[in-house]
Amino acid sequence: MLTAQTKRDKMKKKNTVIILGIIAIFIIPVFSLRSHVCWYKRTGYIPVPLGFGWVPPINLLRSGSTILDTGFDISKYMVRGVPGVSVYYVDRTRPNDSGSGLTPALAKQTLYGATSLAGRREIHIISSGVYIHANGANVSPITSDRTHCSIIGDVANVMIREAESKLTSDYVKDGASNMWRATYARSATRVLDKTSKDLHGLATDYILVASSNAVAATAGTFYVGGGSVCIRAFDDRAMDDNIVMAGSLQPCLGLGNFSYYFKNITFEGGAAGINTSYTPGSSSVIAIDSCTFRYTYSGGSGVSLATFGTALIKNCLSEKCANDGYNYSVSGNVLEVDCIGRYNGIAGGATHNGSSCHNSVKIVRVRGQYYENIGPNVPDVNTTYSWNLGVYAHDSVTLTAGSNSDFLSEYRMWLDSCHSKGSTWRGVASSGAAAIVYTRKGNYENTTDTLISY
Repeated sequence: MLTAQTKRDKMKKKNTVIILGIIAIFIIPVFSLRSHVCWYKRTGYIPVPLGFGWVPPINLLRSGSTILDTGFDISKYMVRGVPGVSVYYVDRTRPNDSGSGLTPALAKQTLYGATSLAGRREIHIISSGVYIHANGANVSPITSDRTHCSIIGDVANVMIREAESKLTSDYVKDGASNMWRATYARSATRVLDKTSKDLHGLATDYILVASSNAVAATAGTFYVGGGSVCIRAFDDRAMDDNIVMAGSLQPCLGLGNFSYYFKNITFEGGAAGINTSYTPGSSSVIAIDSCTFRYTYSGGSGVSLATFGTALIKNCLSEKCANDGYNYSVSGNVLEVDCIGRYNGIAGGATHNGSSCHNSVKIVRVRGQYYENIGPNVPDVNTTYSWNLGVYAHDSVTLTAGSNSDFLSEYRMWLDSCHSKGSTWRGVASSGAAAIVYTRKGNYENTTDTLISY
């Protein structure tokens, strides 16, 4: 027979079991959920900002104030492995384009010899030096049935120059003077010398003079007129590949209506290094990996894309271009990762940028560096959406007060762990009634405009 105390003990144990069951059913999952949420906080997973409207093909993490990614592999956008792809080789030391291009021994001599072939192509440039993508005197857009084209520099120092530029072999010495002359139909150009360095270690511009007689009389000058370009080196040496004739109206490469992948190439001169004046369209993917853009002519940006689908730019450098380092307009989505845009613009200017977006473009910049441009370093204008993570913009060098800024937005801009420094007008500027700038972490010097934490 159970005593009253024994009954109370059994009831207590029963109640304890019930309470533990309740904890197991309701309380533990709550702690588990909290632990799950905290796991995301610990790893620094970064979601796309609300309202941004595009999910870039990259996973971003945070470690303190450092922005990390999970190994964005841009090479997967190369044409290799796609059915129907042909692999071709280009070697400027070959005598001509008579080879099939299907093996290094039978390589095409010119880049146009490979890009003009039909079908999807993966093109490997296997010899250092200067290449010009031209058919006669004109740039040849890579269009027609070529639905995907990859161009890869397999060796160091592969350069593509604007279609109207001249190779060293095009010049002849002009009599007893130290002037060199080549046939040239345009009325303007830009000439630089890579053996004469400016303060940044880049090529210096030669001076445009009024006549060929003036060139013959003065080192470091050039003249364009009468169907010729005349150049006299600053040290009176013969013409070589270190003297860059930037050309005027043509890009180094004009992109047509399909997708591209470029790697390990330096683009010099032209109205742009790469542009989309032939309208790739909304389904195109343009991937640019480890390329350099320099010395564009007046109004030319290193990368100039308009009306495209998706642009993926990784580990690229754009410097001393006449306009912007990277310029995107009309429509398209952009991802820039570990890119640099610096020293761009023409002396006396106010609108030359490291990286800029226009119209309705959306851009994500990750760990970019944009500095010492002759204008706002990172301006995104019109109705652009701009998400910047770990970006460092600093020291605009324009003398125009209202343009000497680092970040500038006219619509929606997010700054996450970014930094601005050294620009005298604004570190971060919002322009117009529709502009909203959101910030999370980072340091933004000389900023008086309203920034909204998110």
